[in-house]
Amino acid sequence: MKHILFLTLCLACLGCGGPRVPEGFPAKLVPVTITITKAGTPVAGASVSLLAEQPAKYFISGNADATGMATPETSINAYSRLGVPPGKYRMTVLMRLISTIEDPPMEASDAERKAVQAKKDKELVEWTKKNPVPPDWPDISKTPLQLTISDKGGDFKVEIDTPGTFVQ
Repeated sequence: MKHILFLTLCLACLGCGGPRVPEGFPAKLVPVTITITKAGTPVAGASVSLLAEQPAKYFISGNADATGMATPETSINAYSRLGVPPGKYRMTVLMRLISTIEDPPMEASDAERKAVQAKKDKELVEWTKKNPVPPDWPDISKTPLQLTISDKGGDFKVEIDTPGTFVQ
């Protein structure tokens, strides 16, 4: 009886390995950090994406914290792991406006809706003037940013004022 119980527990544990690795997920991931600064000041909230030179099924992205540092994850659908497969990448960097202006209530008049929209438009114009990310960086076809990740990974520093310069 003890042997049957032990065998049952062993078989149950085999199925407890967590989610299966999806087809096309890289076999090797290495640790990578990307720190983004402008004039030496961290760019908090920037979103970083890496696109492999060779087409892949996975997506690589990370968000910069208050220190400007992003730690990219590799993902396929809901399956995600920290790290990046070694290789050559094009990198995009973008910032998103998070509006502080609330939408008008459903019962608002057209004039009230137009007034709120005018405030949002003004907010966007002001934010665009302050956005530290150059306009080509969010576009994968225009970005000048390229990274080569070695088998050891690495810590990359991206200075917005000198695009394409990476210090590892």
